[in-house]
Amino acid sequence: MRQQLREPQLRRDIEGRRKSRILTGTKGNKLVITQFDKATCRTLGLEIEAALAAVAAKHGLKATYGGGSFDPSQFTCKIRLELATDNPNAETAERAKFTQLCDLFNLKADDYGAVIRSHRHGDLTIVGFEPSRPKFPIKVRKADGTLSVFSRDILALLSAQRTSAKVVAS
Repeated sequence: MRQQLREPQLRRDIEGRRKSRILTGTKGNKLVITQFDKATCRTLGLEIEAALAAVAAKHGLKATYGGGSFDPSQFTCKIRLELATDNPNAETAERAKFTQLCDLFNLKADDYGAVIRSHRHGDLTIVGFEPSRPKFPIKVRKADGTLSVFSRDILALLSAQRTSAKVVAS
């Protein structure tokens, strides 16, 4: 995952030491970009992300700059729009995707939100799958709220916990 820059960091990048590299010309009172380079494109992408944040928030979304490509005369950037985590529809969409894919991982739809206790990682809550990631397809939420991905081996812990709970209950 990409680390997000906060607004003061973004402003420092824009107005700070990169200013001479990024904005090379002036036109009236506006600074003009004469050609694109890596630093220019990164800064522009972060500015675009910040500008789209208000529009995205208005519609219950989250906008993220996802890199791009450039040559000296053109810059193409990727912007990803996701449902915001505080959006009430976000969990239902995530749960629907979980229900659709749970059979691929030998789980039931009721296993959404199941807690796996791990000595190394603490309590992990199953929240979804990433089928496009064959090595780490299980998406979990850690106790501190961060999302992480794990291999299918983590499901063995869930199975072991269920088995031990059945033995104790008997």
